[in-house]
Amino acid sequence: MSSSDAKLAAAVDGAVAALRPAEGRDWSVPAGGVRWTCDRTARHMADDLVGYAGQLVTQVADGYLPFRVVANPGTPPRGLLDLIEMGGALLALTVSRAPKTAQAYHSYGIADAEGFAALGAAEVVLHTHDIATGLGVAYQPEPRICSWLLNRLHRDLPTHDDPWQLLQWATGRGDLPGHQRIRKWRWHPAPGGDGGGSS
Repeated sequence: MSSSDAKLAAAVDGAVAALRPAEGRDWSVPAGGVRWTCDRTARHMADDLVGYAGQLVTQVADGYLPFRVVANPGTPPRGLLDLIEMGGALLALTVSRAPKTAQAYHSYGIADAEGFAALGAAEVVLHTHDIATGLGVAYQPEPRICSWLLNRLHRDLPTHDDPWQLLQWATGRGDLPGHQRIRKWRWHPAPGGDGGGSS
C-alpha cells in the first residue's frame, strides 16, 4: 500500500473498531456536530467512500457520477459498519492502483488520488466522532492520521501540539485555546492545495 491508502485504511479500521461495540444502541439519536442521526451519518460515510472511488476510477472532470450508495431500509448498525468497511477498502484499493496523473472532479476542486484518500479518511474520522458523540462512546483517531489530514486538506492553521484537537477545531467541532470557534471552513483536496470543501 502507498502512504495515503494505508492511512485511509487505518482510519477506517479505527473507526469501525470504535463503533462496533455500540451496534446494539439506538442509532436514531442525533449525531454530535451534524444535523443528522447516527444512522444517517453512517449512511453518508459509506456513500462518500464509494462515491470517491467512482470519481477516481472514471477520472470524470465535470461533475459527480450519477449514482449513490443507498443501504436497504432497516439496515442495522452492523450492516452500516460493513458498508463503511467495504467503501473504505474499495477507495483504498482504487487509490493504490490509480496512475500518478489521475485526477477527478470534487465540488470544491479537482482532486488527485491522495486528495480523495484524504477526503475519505476525513469523512470517516470526523463523522465517526459525530456518531461516537451521539452514542456516548469513546473515539480518538491516531495522531499521525490527523496530522496527515491537517497537512493535506487545510491551510494556514495555527501551530498546536495535539493534531486531533486542532482537526476538530479546524472543522468547527471543538475549541482551541486562544482562538475563536470556527464557523466556516474549507477543504483543499487538489494537488498543491487548490480548491476546498466542507463536511
